[in-house]
Amino acid sequence: MKSLQRFLMTNTRRNSEDATRNRISGRRVYFEKQAMNLTKWMCIAFFLFCVSPMQATQTQSTADWQLVDFDGEFTFRLPQSFTKHETVTTQNSSAEYRDGQTVLVLEWRPTDPASFSERRQTWMIDYEEATSRIRGRRANIRTYWESKTGERVYHAELYIGNWESRQVDLYMSVNSKERGALDTASQIFKSIVFPLPTPEHPNL
Repeated sequence: MKSLQRFLMTNTRRNSEDATRNRISGRRVYFEKQAMNLTKWMCIAFFLFCVSPMQATQTQSTADWQLVDFDGEFTFRLPQSFTKHETVTTQNSSAEYRDGQTVLVLEWRPTDPASFSERRQTWMIDYEEATSRIRGRRANIRTYWESKTGERVYHAELYIGNWESRQVDLYMSVNSKERGALDTASQIFKSIVFPLPTPEHPNL
């Protein structure tokens, strides 16, 4: 009889200990899940807090710039400090804008674009080139600097079209003695917008 009582007491104690361990284990799993969820939401909140202002800054960075419409062919934005500079040229589809020593030149469908096969010259320092798309159109962008009379002159050039086949729709360049002009050029290039093509209607 005493053996049975000891067995029952031992068994009850073991069951109680097992139940306690299960409760502790269940709570541990629960708190671990809660901690994981909290960490996930903190990461999301941090991402939104940091990235959203950056995106807003990028969007607003050109919002107060002047909008330039180039003969209905395309539009782009320029800082308010840029002014159009009248030049004597035989090309009607070209323009020049200046802001101090920073100069922007554009040519619409240039007749003699730079040779693609010889685009990198030995005097071009820190030459970088990238292929991208602007509003769905192929674009080649290159940046570099050269030394003129002991000073650095920075260049950013944009070729929209098939530069390799010399079928360039738009050439745009920004030249300046200030390195920050390269960032400005990048924003200008990104602001280019071409009009939507006129939809074709079948003859009725």
